[in-house]
Amino acid sequence: MTKPETFIGRRSRNTLLQVTIAIIAAMGSALAFYTTSQGIGTEVDSATYVMAARNLLAGNGLSLQIAGSARQVPLTSFPPLLPLALASIGYTGIDPLVAARWLNIALFGADIFLVALFVSRRTESDMAAIFSALLTATTVDVLLNHCMLISEPLFLFCALAGFILMARYIERPTLPLLFGFSAAFAAAGAARYIGITLLPIGAAAIVLGPWPYRLRRLHLTLYAGTFLFPLLIWVARNMILVHTLTNHSAAFHPLAFNRFVFSYLSFSTWLLPSAVPRFLRVIAVAAAAALLFRPVWYRSRADQRSPSKSRLDGLLIAFLCSYILGFVITQTFFDAQIWISGRHLLLVYVIGSIVVISQGRELFNSAGPYLRVACICLCIAMLGAGALRTAKNVRSVHDEGLGLTSRRWQTSELIMKTKELDDRVPIITNSKAIVYLLTGKLAYPIPSPINAQTERLAPEYASEMAWINDKVQHGGGVIVYFTALKPDQATIPEENDLETQVGLRRFAATRDGYLLAKL
Repeated sequence: MTKPETFIGRRSRNTLLQVTIAIIAAMGSALAFYTTSQGIGTEVDSATYVMAARNLLAGNGLSLQIAGSARQVPLTSFPPLLPLALASIGYTGIDPLVAARWLNIALFGADIFLVALFVSRRTESDMAAIFSALLTATTVDVLLNHCMLISEPLFLFCALAGFILMARYIERPTLPLLFGFSAAFAAAGAARYIGITLLPIGAAAIVLGPWPYRLRRLHLTLYAGTFLFPLLIWVARNMILVHTLTNHSAAFHPLAFNRFVFSYLSFSTWLLPSAVPRFLRVIAVAAAAALLFRPVWYRSRADQRSPSKSRLDGLLIAFLCSYILGFVITQTFFDAQIWISGRHLLLVYVIGSIVVISQGRELFNSAGPYLRVACICLCIAMLGAGALRTAKNVRSVHDEGLGLTSRRWQTSELIMKTKELDDRVPIITNSKAIVYLLTGKLAYPIPSPINAQTERLAPEYASEMAWINDKVQHGGGVIVYFTALKPDQATIPEENDLETQVGLRRFAATRDGYLLAKL
């Protein structure tokens, strides 16, 4: 009779754990709902996702509108999953900008649940799972990234789902689990191009398994086909429509050291606030890295008893390395304007936290009573500090909004004056994304003498400036210049240069920019 009772007791405990995690996840979704009361936060990339989703709903496919033209240009700069998801919700009559808010609210709760579920399966510890759920919910950077209209939350959800299914596949390889994690990884690649770094990780999970060679070969073929099929369809579509893969040109532009410093500083504030002295943040990052790479040089008894868990940790670490390397390669050869910032490090933090918590749990099991008490106090302090930071930021974002949805931008005098312009007036600006998101108008970009992606001279700059000059002088065009976004002179001409080059005058000046028109 003991075995059935033990089974029933374990099943009851698992149910209680899942209910507890679900409650924490629901509270996280409620927190995201409260935080985004002013609307989903937006930034420059958000305009592309919203426009593509709206065009799809209008029957024009995944495309972007061009100012002064009735035609649309096919979307290639970003992968299709997020605008497809927004358009799917939009079929109910909800605008994609509103749909994004509800999607991210749901994704925040789902990601909290998946993180806790992953830790629970890896550690077999209820407390570790609950701690990971609370840590995810109270990490302000994770929350705020889910309050922005960006692709990272959807990418994180797909990657987490894929890793959980891959972990189960490593323990017991079956076709449903194989197709499950293959499809989840393929979806991650359809959410962000950097998701291609998941391809070798899934392949390694299959190849390094102890099962027969013929089975591994079959599963590897099925995995590659499932992962690559949607990507090849998207690439073929781009080549047929616009004769390009992803609208990025290859060019070598080596990274400066300040970019690595920027990435480190961005990541260190995920662990400790920026107000904490830098040397303490260095120590915190070093300690986290030591736990993260612990499975590489140390194999515990638990891992020796369960080789699949050790193999899983190794695959997660390999993925984090390949993910960061993927960004470095992208920066170096394809897109010089990318800086690895907090939003790009969302997946690094979440997956890294899962490995660190798993390794920390093993150290906790082998530690003495005093170290256990210290570890518990540290965990409580982390949750308390995170909750305080989150509460402060949530209150601020709830009142003021986030990104381009903030009150500062919504009440911008320059935006108000731009809205008042006649719809027939051509608008030229240094941020057509801001103009589109905040006024609904289409605008022409101010030409740049330097191609931001390749850091090379733009040969078409002179002709584009001549075209802008004609648009202003003879077409009645107006330049909307946001000083808050003033770039380096080598990137886009400043407003003073525009006045002299194009022959303009400022007929309206506000605290955040100017309107310039013909003399």
